[in-house]
Amino acid sequence: MKQIICILDACSIINLIHIDEDDFLLKKLDEYIEYYLCETVFSEVCANVYTKIDKLRNEKKIKPEEAKERKKEIDITLSNFRQKQEKNSKIKTEFGADFFKTVKSLTNYPKNNGEFYSTALALYISRFKEINKKKFIGTKVFFHTDDYPAKEFFSSFFFEQQIGYIEDTADLLVLLYRLDETFTINQLDRYLSNLFSEYAPEVSGLHKRLQKIKSSLNLKLRRDKAFIKNLDKLIYKLSEFEFFEINEPIKFFSRNSKKYPNVYDAINHYSLVLDLQSNSTGLLEKIRKVRKEKDNVFRLGLAS
Repeated sequence: MKQIICILDACSIINLIHIDEDDFLLKKLDEYIEYYLCETVFSEVCANVYTKIDKLRNEKKIKPEEAKERKKEIDITLSNFRQKQEKNSKIKTEFGADFFKTVKSLTNYPKNNGEFYSTALALYISRFKEINKKKFIGTKVFFHTDDYPAKEFFSSFFFEQQIGYIEDTADLLVLLYRLDETFTINQLDRYLSNLFSEYAPEVSGLHKRLQKIKSSLNLKLRRDKAFIKNLDKLIYKLSEFEFFEINEPIKFFSRNSKKYPNVYDAINHYSLVLDLQSNSTGLLEKIRKVRKEKDNVFRLGLAS
């Protein structure tokens, strides 16, 4: 019986879909892990999973027929994830109509998004013990998300409620590698590299756009010390793929969106970067570290 329970967030699912090769990762998930997603996450996946394909087609980096074929492949993959949904209505039936209100009160999380409902689902599974006629007694739940602000927000709740742990897609890849002897060290490195590439173009794109804005500033903005300080800090951190405290300049421009609309609009255009904000080690830094130390992953009885 599978003893590892994982809940997947929209960003992790979308990343898995785009970096997977011949459904290798999906097959490993099905084989080794009991995984679920909330219905809100599935809706978010359906709304955003094709964005990359459309962007590549619009930029003429892939042909229309290639884009169409890739979307068909994604549709097939989505059918697998659709079956893993846990409906809010079912949870309310089991735990009461006020269950989500209770979680909202316990967490004080301001949004009703996939991360919130995933956290509620994690609490539900950790307490209900049985889901889809499968009993899980004393098993910790792993919530995988690449949204680092949400990860940091909910970590204390997972600890306090003894739910389990919040990890990212890089952790999930290492877990699958550790569990399966056919998953080679070279494959792990390639998947980690592909995961990095899902975010790197967004970071580089925002960096270039901000540099362009800076090169054409008027005299008033060049004399605005607070503006220059935060713009320079943001540009530097993006250039280094460093996301520790990157939320400080981003919050500055969010608070002053009407005063500095060009920078604010640029940040929102590359909104994927917002998921990488971190008060510790960010996702891209994490991926670099895992790739560097991948040979140290111990697999009992298995050659790496």
